[in-house]
Amino acid sequence: MLYGGAFEDRSWHIVKQTLNDHERIRLDRRIADAEKRTGAQIVLAVIERSDTYSELPWKAFALGASLAGLSVSVLDLLRPGWTSGIAVLIAVVLLLAVGAASALLCVSVPRFARLFLDAHRAEVEVCQYAESLSLSVQPALSFPLPSRSLPSRLLVTSL
Repeated sequence: MLYGGAFEDRSWHIVKQTLNDHERIRLDRRIADAEKRTGAQIVLAVIERSDTYSELPWKAFALGASLAGLSVSVLDLLRPGWTSGIAVLIAVVLLLAVGAASALLCVSVPRFARLFLDAHRAEVEVCQYAESLSLSVQPALSFPLPSRSLPSRLLVTSL
């Protein structure tokens, strides 16, 4: 979502709806206050993700499978000799099922996925996204271009 706080019509220019009306009104007020204090024009970009992070489901799978494997190992220590052919098959299916469930949870629940995201990697990706957005934002905006007399600032927030 891109928003230019200092534009005359004060309208939101939405790429994808990520904020509700109350949040947009609060941001509108804060941007207007910040523009008055600083004398700069502020363009805000709220994005859901700054990268695909394709490794996160694999990390979740590995953790889920490892925890399931640990539980099978502990069960084997507590009850030695329980390993029949069918018990080994059940253990393998359990390992894969828990790993797959963790990966699916990672894909469908962003908060769970963030548990596997390194803070440094997230910061680097947001900075890289912001740099590419700052290079492409001027021609892509569908609202009036910022006046050249005011310094402009692009703020990027990745949810």
